Amino acid sequence: MRDQQRDSNTIADGLGLHPPRTLLVKSPTSQIEISRIDCGPATVGMTSVIPATEAFALGVYQTDIPYHEIWRRGHSVIRQGYAAQSMQLADLADEYAAKICGTHEVVTFFIPYAALDDVADDSRRRRVRGLACDPGHTDPVVAHLVASLLPALEQPHQASALFLEYVTLALCLHLLQTYGALSPIRVHGGLKPLHLKRAKDLIAANLGDDLSLAQVAAQCDLSREHFSRAFKVSTGLTPHQWRQLCRIDAVKQLLTGSSRSIADIALACGFADQSHLTRVFGRIAGTSPAQWRRERPLQ
Repeated sequence: MRDQQRDSNTIADGLGLHPPRTLLVKSPTSQIEISRIDCGPATVGMTSVIPATEAFALGVYQTDIPYHEIWRRGHSVIRQGYAAQSMQLADLADEYAAKICGTHEVVTFFIPYAALDDVADDSRRRRVRGLACDPGHTDPVVAHLVASLLPALEQPHQASALFLEYVTLALCLHLLQTYGALSPIRVHGGLKPLHLKRAKDLIAANLGDDLSLAQVAAQCDLSREHFSRAFKVSTGLTPHQWRQLCRIDAVKQLLTGSSRSIADIALACGFADQSHLTRVFGRIAGTSPAQWRRERPLQ
């Protein structure tokens, strides 16, 4: 899990802002950067310039900002305010800068063209070059996906590749289909029984490892998109949610079948640490691992 975070960020570095903790989500030929940037009083004023690059920048504001300016080639091109949960989608093919006129927080995504090409190529569809969205638009789907990432941004060491890849794939597909020209694919029914067994067996055999969505989908000879949708039809859960249930089942077996410490069990079952296990265990089992163990004799 540690390989998916770093302390530098293309957007923050380019704008001359304090680099936030950044989540990295790898695709076959590129990687997406996700971060939460806190623009405090010291950031007010003109930023540095992000040089032209083949990528999109998506910003989803977490707080209201009454007025903000976007600059390109030395000129102000967008001047307006943004409500919390509204977004701005910018093509970085031309240099980009901002005039920050007030404190605010924003979750940013640096999405290279290559990462979007990977999404299209994975399901053998035509690549999309242009994305168009009015600045300040509020998209409930994007807001929901960003909200699901906030805990991972608070505790990056607890974020798994399976979860991050699933959410960013959903985001990229939504952007391509809603603001580009990518045609949606239809998934009718769930996985074939053999494919479902392969996927479950792979996940169950690697609870302590950080499997990627691509690795599991490859077991079924399906694109990540098709696999993700069909798996949820078959199980009612995302691959990440199903793995969390498997991990909790494994934890319960060790709690009652061994005298190992809870911290040791957490690491053995793929959790980042004991606090990570306690949080997930409480959400699924309704109690703490320690309380659960006390209520059941050692077998």
